[in-house]
Amino acid sequence: MMQTLEWSQLFNISIVNTYQYWRNVRSVPWNNNIPILASPPQVGGSGHVGMTVAQSKPLQPNTSLFTFPNLLLPPKSVSFNETYQSTISLLFHTCSLFYASLFTSTIKNRILSQTDKNDKIDNKNNDRNQIQIGSYLIPHDDKIDKGGEDAWFIANDGKTVGVFDGVGGWANEGVDPRDYSTTLSTQCKEAVDQRNITNPVEILRYGYEQSKHVIGSSTACITKIDGNSFYLANLGDSGFRIIRNHQIILASESQQHRFNAPFQLGTESDDTPELSDIKKCDLEDGDFVVIGTDGLFDNLYDENILDIIKSKNWNNNESGLAEAIAKKAYEVSKLPEVKIPFNDMAELYYGMTCWDNGKQDDITVLVVRYYSPKTRES
Repeated sequence: MMQTLEWSQLFNISIVNTYQYWRNVRSVPWNNNIPILASPPQVGGSGHVGMTVAQSKPLQPNTSLFTFPNLLLPPKSVSFNETYQSTISLLFHTCSLFYASLFTSTIKNRILSQTDKNDKIDNKNNDRNQIQIGSYLIPHDDKIDKGGEDAWFIANDGKTVGVFDGVGGWANEGVDPRDYSTTLSTQCKEAVDQRNITNPVEILRYGYEQSKHVIGSSTACITKIDGNSFYLANLGDSGFRIIRNHQIILASESQQHRFNAPFQLGTESDDTPELSDIKKCDLEDGDFVVIGTDGLFDNLYDENILDIIKSKNWNNNESGLAEAIAKKAYEVSKLPEVKIPFNDMAELYYGMTCWDNGKQDDITVLVVRYYSPKTRES
């Protein structure tokens, strides 16, 4: 399971507990990164880890997932002669102090980079527009321990986001599908944060080139908001919906080679970022952009998403909306008998009813809300 630290523990790891902590987390596999939650995970469904990010305000301790490199880990067991026990003990505690300091500094910097920077960006751009973002992830029941195989990012500009779905078939080859999706997501975020690339297709191209050393494949959906203009590049069966006045005005198109074989980037795939479905739209005040992996759109019809949006006033609660949509998709995915988009597509492809149950999968939902400058001024 993921290691969970209370907020007070995060910055106050004692020397005495440091070594035991390293021993505990050293064996956690996640692409050489160790998952850390700043507080006990929120629950989505039955024991699912939920994560939310509110772009409009600094991140709270329980709202995001942080990782740090698995560096300088001591051995899982230490053996030494009693003659040198006191000397080595002294050295060990000295090193422990260094580890604690390094860990605290790394995590603190990571948190600051995900909170203060985004908050400053929002304040700086208030004279032009305001974007708020909420996110929620529910892993497949069988993949809770590793957090599922979906990945997503929110760039430091506060306007570029992406979702990625690792292709599960790689598990049959002994490859963790999460490895490629998380690498692709990380590299696409780097394209924005460090390379200042703004075009969604070019962002995806950079991430694709930088991820070729990793075995696996993934679908990808990247969106960018510049002023009130919305740009998208979607490859595969992840996607988005733009909702205005409780109506869907624009939607991505699912790209499939055949049923349940989406376009994908990665090993043994001829698909490239340039094959992405590209969309552009001018946003208006109050527009919602719902972005998600196929775990969302395979289980919920557009009307289901609209019903959730209509159910209450979601102003300044994009995280709550993302959570509500994700939990509804998860609820449907567990039903033994239900009509869903995925089963409709299967029936269309095969010419007969194949399944009548929900489709269990990782479910990732990002909700982006656009507010015009006049709305923010008022």
